[in-house]
Amino acid sequence: MQPMQGEARSHMDKDTIRDLEQIKAAVSRIEARIGAEELTTWEMPVGTSEYPPAMWYCAQYHTYPSGANRHTGIDLNLDLAPWGDVDRHQPIYAIADGVVHEIGYSAGWLGVVVIRHEHEGQPLWARYAHLEKSVAVEVGEHVLPGRYIGRIGNYVSGRGGDHLHFDMALDPFGWAYYRTSWVRWIDPVPVLKAHLPEDEVDAMLRKGDQ
Repeated sequence: MQPMQGEARSHMDKDTIRDLEQIKAAVSRIEARIGAEELTTWEMPVGTSEYPPAMWYCAQYHTYPSGANRHTGIDLNLDLAPWGDVDRHQPIYAIADGVVHEIGYSAGWLGVVVIRHEHEGQPLWARYAHLEKSVAVEVGEHVLPGRYIGRIGNYVSGRGGDHLHFDMALDPFGWAYYRTSWVRWIDPVPVLKAHLPEDEVDAMLRKGDQ
């Protein structure tokens, strides 16, 4: 049993180091914004990644070549090499002030949190998906920007590796919805850039690597 305990302790230490690195990065971003007088009440949902998103907004799912199904958001921190698990356990944060609308879990989605935010005076629903089953928020809870939600889960599959699926809509929707034509899905990237320094969003998206 001792080796297993040692492995668990080592894994926990690795997660702690990652969390500290995320906190240091967040502090650096805030300091840079203060220096540039670009204060914002929004935060990014996840840290930077060495890999660009595998699927952008409205990119067609590989499993539905007919085009009937569309990707409703973007996949962030998706690592495909060598085993797609580099970003597993990375912390996920609320992008803005809001209220937790729904929480769910399924084998296909893993953990999902939907939060009602506001953008330009209008309600906006954001989905944070493919998380570990145990999340750190509850339905009805009021969250602040940067509130820790949970961690990226084990989503290694035929479509790709562990990552955060992040999408937005102008209508409330069930946490497992993905092909509903009546939901007004919107591209998350322009929304994030409307509230955050563009260079920070590009760093998260690794746009320069496209």
